[in-house]
Amino acid sequence: MKKVFHKRQPSFQLARQARNFARKGKNYNPDRYYVPRKVQEGVVISVPRYLQLDGTKDHSAVLRLVEDIGKWSLKENIRLEFGRCIHVHVQALIVLYAHLETILDRTDRKLIRISIRSLRGRVKTVVEASGIIDLLLGRAPINRDVNSQQLPIMSGNTTEVPPHDQIIDHIQQKVYGDLSPEVESALGDALSEVFVNVKDHAYPEELLADLSIEGRRWWAICSVFDQQLFLAIYDFGVGIPRTIGDEHWAVSKLRKKLPSDRLKSLLSSDGNTIGIAMVAGKNRRNEEKHGQGSISMHELVKQNPTGELWVYSGSGRYHWHHKQSQDEQEHSIKDYGTSIPGTLVQWNVKVE
Repeated sequence: MKKVFHKRQPSFQLARQARNFARKGKNYNPDRYYVPRKVQEGVVISVPRYLQLDGTKDHSAVLRLVEDIGKWSLKENIRLEFGRCIHVHVQALIVLYAHLETILDRTDRKLIRISIRSLRGRVKTVVEASGIIDLLLGRAPINRDVNSQQLPIMSGNTTEVPPHDQIIDHIQQKVYGDLSPEVESALGDALSEVFVNVKDHAYPEELLADLSIEGRRWWAICSVFDQQLFLAIYDFGVGIPRTIGDEHWAVSKLRKKLPSDRLKSLLSSDGNTIGIAMVAGKNRRNEEKHGQGSISMHELVKQNPTGELWVYSGSGRYHWHHKQSQDEQEHSIKDYGTSIPGTLVQWNVKVE
């Protein structure tokens, strides 16, 4: 009797069949968060598809990303992969940069590198211009494009002179070309007040007496996209919600108008407390000489048809924009299930 020989399937076909069987009935989700994976040289951490803070899933993914980097940096060398990432927003980029710089200050951390080959298109341009690659390599930011309208992310602590002049000079030379005295004054006022608020209120002595001066840090970024100048300042302070207590003058005023249970519910939302602080336009000490940064920024945004003001702190977000056609203001608040350390403020003005 003649024997029949069956041709064996190659191993790669068997592996493919096994994967297809395992995926049967499962939907592909390109936006899901990829858990870090071990490789021979360490750990690969995949940057989310959308590196931004606004959406609930995106907000959670960014904070999970920096948490994973912080955790694994004490155990294994890390390679950050941007292959899945198709959008990078200034807000999330400055948060990532701040966490990376803080991690690099540790003596017990491992190496962290970005896979250059995984960077493509607009994502590559924004990431390279931010200086984040140079930060991880321990070198000064390289000026890859002398005509670039984006400054590398800057950082410092509250004892240093804020970089007002450097930012204004960059805007004057690379963005506007000819900055009018009125616009220069308005930008200078907004920048000055934001840094004053960081110094006076992000790191209050009564709440952070054990924090070193070197640890009271800020980060700033300035970039242009679609004829809009974006400015963002970030700090690792206590956050706005913790500074809006029962003694805040705006809360005292609300206490006279609202039932106690309604006021308690209002203050339980970080988004609401940010809104109270921004609408009040004053700091928690009610000093006229401080805390006007929100007013300066509101005025700049008000003059821009597509201007927006974003404030992230704790688990809340405040968003404000001016309705040019109706001479009205609109604001919205949002609460997330995850909290951002400190406070991030971002606003944009039109480049003319």
